[in-house]
Order: sequence, then structure tokens, then C-alpha cells
Amino acid sequence: MEYRALTKVDADKELEFSTRLFSGLWKEHYSQPGSDHSLRILDLGGVQSSSIDFFSLYSCYITIADAIESLAKFDPDVENELDEQALEQAVKTRIQFEQPPYDLILGWDCFSHLPAHLFPFVHAHLLQACHKNTYIHGFLYTSEKRYSQPGQFYILAEDKVACYENLSPPLRTRPMNSLMLMNKMPGFALQRSVLMRNGMQEFILRREE
Repeated sequence: MEYRALTKVDADKELEFSTRLFSGLWKEHYSQPGSDHSLRILDLGGVQSSSIDFFSLYSCYITIADAIESLAKFDPDVENELDEQALEQAVKTRIQFEQPPYDLILGWDCFSHLPAHLFPFVHAHLLQACHKNTYIHGFLYTSEKRYSQPGQFYILAEDKVACYENLSPPLRTRPMNSLMLMNKMPGFALQRSVLMRNGMQEFILRREE
């Protein structure tokens, strides 16, 4: 397992919710702990002990990029990174992986917080982490208001995920759904999406080409 610095969490209350799509996707790849097949996972979120405990039950190679918060906060004007080459390098610096391709990418709520000018560079970089049939799993905020900072998600079980209570103030923004995301991610097909009770949309994309 390889991972970057631990993302700071300021909340101590956790919110649990069921994940139908992650559960189905996980069961499709692994039916029994200790399988001989090693699943390669790229987690764009931070280091979470509960997720590590879950993955330790299976034969997995995991890269934890801890990239979502730094991508969400990226401001090219402040950081003097305005041209395409600089933006490309900024994404590569934030989403680091050494041994692609991966079978599964955990995006959590990254794509709801990703600045528009970074989208094409994140898309191009993630393509380098994929093989044909790599899956991306995540959540989208479908309302006009979302938290101003990304959530801190982690896995409790194959059918249950939790998130630390997000204390950041709400932000009015253009909502995104899974079809809009797919249009921003050429080469990926929308495998499935479902609207959850908490107002988020759970989705799975699959690498086609």
C-alpha cells in the first residue's frame, strides 16, 4: 500500500449511508476474502483507518492519493500556474501513482468539487491510470447547494460507507449529474447511477477504450 499525507479531519461525528452500487461492484470483483486475484485500487481520498481495515480483508494493492482537497482548493492565479503545461503538472503532482493500471478508482465527491479549469487535465491523467474496463466510483451533489469543502469518506463494509460530518458552509453552485460528468470524461461510459436518500447521486463509470 502506498499513500500520501493524512488529510486533517475537523469533525468527530460520522454519517453512515448504504451504497448499492459500490456493494454490487465489489461483489463482482471479489466474492471471498483472501482471493488469489489482486485488485488494484486508486483512492483519490485521504488515509482512513476504517477503509484500510476493510481492504486488508482482501488481496489488494492500494494507492491512496489524498488528492481531493488539494484539487478543490487549487487556484491557478494564486499559484502562478496558468498555462496548460503548468496545470497538467499541478494535477500530476496532486494525483500521484506509480504502478498503473488500476482496476478501481475511488473518486468519492471529487468531481463535484473539481474546478472547471482542472477537469480536462484530471480526466487525461486518470486515463493513464486505467486499462479497458477500469471502474470509477463516486458521488455527485445534485442540488444547487453543496458543501464548500470536500467530505472525508471511508468504507465500513461492502454495502456501507460513512462520512465525517461536513462543517464547511454551504455554497451555491451549478449541480452536476452523472450524464454531465460522463460528457466531461470522454472514453468513459456511465455504467449505472442511482439517487440516494441524502440527495447525492452514486455513480459508476467504466473505461471503454
